[in-house]
Amino acid sequence: IKIVPILMIVFIVMIGVDLFFSKERTEKYLGVASGVRGWIYAIISGILITGPPYVLYPLLGQFKKKGMKISLLAALLYNRNVKIPFLPVMAYYFGIKFTAATSIYIIIFSIINGKIVEAMVKKS
Repeated sequence: IKIVPILMIVFIVMIGVDLFFSKERTEKYLGVASGVRGWIYAIISGILITGPPYVLYPLLGQFKKKGMKISLLAALLYNRNVKIPFLPVMAYYFGIKFTAATSIYIIIFSIINGKIVEAMVKKS
């Protein structure tokens, strides 16, 4: 019963994605030809997105079917580790330098992780 509201929100977002993101628009902004702009969108989306990952899988599957690159999907999921609500707490306990360094490393390694995942998927 607790996850029903979350699932309803995801269902509404999926309808919005279906209406707003056509296959052409998804390929333009998040596809193979998206370039640096696609990486920026994936990183920012991963940081801003909240909720449990199992609720996001149908939405991300929908993006993949519409042409989103695998590497950008992996980067988006990896950047979920930069939690905006926890940044102040983390800065309080560990310091601003540590918090900034950790967040930057997560972003950098999300790109590396995305490239590795894409290479592994191409092999199989």
